Formats: sequence, C-alpha cells, structure tokens
Amino acid sequence: MRTTLTETELAARWSISPKILQRWRALQLGPEYLKIGMKIQYTLAAIENYENPARPTRIAEIVEFLLSVNGPDRQ
Repeated sequence: MRTTLTETELAARWSISPKILQRWRALQLGPEYLKIGMKIQYTLAAIENYENPARPTRIAEIVEFLLSVNGPDRQ
C-alpha cells in the first residue's frame, strides 16, 4: 500500500489544479510535503491531517491564500 501521493494525485483527490498546490508551496501553505530529488510527495498522514476540519490553522491559511490571490480589496 502506498503511503504518499504525487502532486497530480493530490490535485485530483481535491479536484483542484496542480498549479494551486505549487502556489501553496511557494507561499508555505497547504499540507506538509517531501521533496525527493525533483519530485514532490505528500504523505497520506499529512494530507489527512490537513483535511481534518478541526485543524486550527486551516481557516487562517485559506484566508491568507485567498487574500494573496485576490488582494484585500477584491471580493
């Protein structure tokens, strides 16, 4: 059984573009990841932790991300 997902696999799991995961990494958002050579891997434990709605910093991270994309004056 695999214990990691690639960027493409995680993007498919969450129905988002891999570019969003790339942007999150650049902004130090999103789940923890491993960089093995040139490849990015996300552990299932890190993904499940990030998906946990009780995770206290998740909302703050999402708001920060949205502000960085849209700016504080755009809705």
